[in-house]
Amino acid sequence: MKKSILVFGLGFLQKSLIEQCKSLGLYVVGMDITDDALLRDEVDAFEVVAGDDFEAHSPWQRNMLSAESCAQLPTSH
Repeated sequence: MKKSILVFGLGFLQKSLIEQCKSLGLYVVGMDITDDALLRDEVDAFEVVAGDDFEAHSPWQRNMLSAESCAQLPTSH
C-alpha cells in the first residue's frame, strides 16, 4: 500500500509541501474548509471538512505518516 499524508489547508503556503510529498511518491490527501481551495486539483484526494469536525478526519487517518515522519522529509532551501 502506498504511504499517504494528510494536508489540512490547501492554500498557497502548502504548495511546496504538496509538491515535495508527490515527488516522494506519497498519496496526498487534502482537506480544506472551502470547496474552492486553491490547491484542490494538486492532491490525489480532496474533502471539504470543517476545522472543528474531528470525526470527519478519522477515516483518512489510517495509513497516514506521523508528524515525526514528516519532519524527516527532505527540504529544499
